[in-house]
Amino acid sequence: MTDFTDPVTCGLTQSFFDTFPDYIPYPDPGNHMAYSASNCRVHFTDEQVDRMYASIEAFPILQATLVDITEAKFTDVSSQTGISYSGQPYSAIPGDLQSDLMNDLLVSVTSSFVSLNRSTEVLPSGAPHFIPSYPFAGQTDGRGVAVADYDNDGDQDVFVAHATTPKLWRSYNGLYFDITAASGLSTLASGSLAACWGDYDRDGLLDLFVTRGAYVYSEPPSALNITGAQPRLFRNLGNGNLPM
Repeated sequence: MTDFTDPVTCGLTQSFFDTFPDYIPYPDPGNHMAYSASNCRVHFTDEQVDRMYASIEAFPILQATLVDITEAKFTDVSSQTGISYSGQPYSAIPGDLQSDLMNDLLVSVTSSFVSLNRSTEVLPSGAPHFIPSYPFAGQTDGRGVAVADYDNDGDQDVFVAHATTPKLWRSYNGLYFDITAASGLSTLASGSLAACWGDYDRDGLLDLFVTRGAYVYSEPPSALNITGAQPRLFRNLGNGNLPM
């Protein structure tokens, strides 16, 4: 059916109308067929666009797609904001980690220290300015990070996944204390890759889900595989601790 689309204009050819004499010019919202030459499949034909709009008009649930997505525009302001870290980045997450009502940026790296980019002021452009700091007692080789107020004291706490020494940092007015051993996570969360917080048992306390695994380097040297291990869900029992 490649002759149904003009390879230059990508519009429907006379062959199409000859083959489908009963074609109705007004789009049928139930007809999503595409008669396109291969070189035209990098965009929609005018007829296809008409049919998509007809479908949206016919089905109210689709009308949210009419929002003008071109309103979302991005520009690189990295050099203006002072965001910095050293090492090989693994993950990052925002959060009010200083309890000052400003969002900071936490970056974990696999060959250096876990870095907290602290927001300090708002620039004339409206973007915050960041100053790198290392409030996590020199923890290195962090993997995935998860931020949440797990003890309901109003401060954002941090879990840092790690191959052998994961850490749970409890925040108090922007200062962080390592309570991994007291929480029971030192061994149980070892080999962790990433984590997330959520109240799975609906008791008002955030619980911790941890994915686990190990990196296995193979040939060629640039190849990297991850072997999975049993994930773990840690129920928050309150009192600032998270034992199973």
